[in-house]
Amino acid sequence: MDATVWAALVVAMSAVLTGPFATGVVAYVTYRIRSREKSEDNARQDILALRTTEVARLLKENTHSTNSKLDELDRTSKIIHTLVNSTLTKSMTSEYDATKRMYAMMLELIEIKQIQGLEPTTDSLVVVEATKIRLAELSIQLADRSKDQIMVDEAVRAGG
Repeated sequence: MDATVWAALVVAMSAVLTGPFATGVVAYVTYRIRSREKSEDNARQDILALRTTEVARLLKENTHSTNSKLDELDRTSKIIHTLVNSTLTKSMTSEYDATKRMYAMMLELIEIKQIQGLEPTTDSLVVVEATKIRLAELSIQLADRSKDQIMVDEAVRAGG
């Protein structure tokens, strides 16, 4: 367009925009701008709501998955603990049995010496006493482990 046409358009627009019609045009343009902004805001809110719903769904799935894995880990941990506990108890029982046999042999040896008129050495008597104390300790520990195992077995049967 040439300059004259532009000039005519500018004059026509300025006449339109300065008269009573101008208020309506400005109101209409303002309405259209605000309407578009409102539509864009609503669209953003819809997208945000969808994303929030998706995040909540994923969080719920992950929480369920994590809880399931933790439950499985807890069951596995209990099984491992039971196996380790069982192995330790067997080991302690073996030590108790061996110590008991050794203690019995020591007492027999002392008795044989005494029959022959000999007294046991102080070191032998100290070892016999230490062995007797160790037997008592092992007996108490095994009794405690037995009580603990009964409680674990009952908890497992109860589902806990």
